[in-house]
Amino acid sequence: MKIHDLSGSFETDDTSQLAERLRGDRRDAYGAFHVSGDDAMPYISAHFNGDIAYVHYFATDGHPGFQPTDMTPNGCPDEVHFLNTDGAEAGAIDMPASALVDADTAIQAILEFAASGQMPQSIQWFEL
Repeated sequence: MKIHDLSGSFETDDTSQLAERLRGDRRDAYGAFHVSGDDAMPYISAHFNGDIAYVHYFATDGHPGFQPTDMTPNGCPDEVHFLNTDGAEAGAIDMPASALVDADTAIQAILEFAASGQMPQSIQWFEL
């Protein structure tokens, strides 16, 4: 897997190393990851703000992708702020609670994608 995050880029096929990076690479409360296989597509992105995450699955070039639906974590604010992999506010996004999941679900989805190269089944997806 090819991973691009707040610390840069690296490659690994070791799921435990990937899981460790997903849980530990943070800038304050924020984490951001783009994960792909050998090909550029499909890929999955995950953005973290504390225990809340936004996951986006891109199946093909030119398609807007898929985001979670009906998986809002308990106690989630109406909108949550996330940084992108460059760590700059200029690339930051604010996402509605309806498109968010808890951080553990996001990590599980990325590990599932890493194992199969397919859209994770652990997320209920909405096609954009």
